[in-house]
Amino acid sequence: MAFAAGYGKTNVDLLFEDMSRLPDEGEEIFTDKFSLCLGGGVPGTMVTLGRLGVECKTVTELSDDMFSDFALREFRKAGVEPINVYHGDKIAVNITAAAITKNDRTFVSYGNEENTIDAEEVYSALKGAKAVAMHADLPEVYRKLKKDGTTVILDTGYIEGMSLDKYEHLLEIADYFL
Repeated sequence: MAFAAGYGKTNVDLLFEDMSRLPDEGEEIFTDKFSLCLGGGVPGTMVTLGRLGVECKTVTELSDDMFSDFALREFRKAGVEPINVYHGDKIAVNITAAAITKNDRTFVSYGNEENTIDAEEVYSALKGAKAVAMHADLPEVYRKLKKDGTTVILDTGYIEGMSLDKYEHLLEIADYFL
């Protein structure tokens, strides 16, 4: 059966919305609008496709904590099969708290930079997909998948300091660029 897949870091976003203003250092301000959301470029794309009824797998990093548990529940609720490739002992997902006012927003984020990812394990998990959403890491995995006949789609999202030079090696692999 054909399926879509992708590898990428999962984000869990804590959104404090409709803030009257941002707090001063040391000050606490309350809001009555809060949401907890799943995010991350490639995992977010797989969730959207899953909600549309497309069979999907997301290869990501999850650990034994409440944030990863939330992510697992959200993936499954969207019809996405999560495949964990994290082998460390820290919180694996990125966590962002956003304070959102009428005019702007401010972020505080946690990200585990520990690299326990095995390219061969990611390749094995993505192998067989009809289409793969490409992540900026692991170009060797996408070269192999393309050689296998998988359609490779690059969506960079926004990254500070983007330039054609930084993405040339990935554009050479991608069948499509969004």
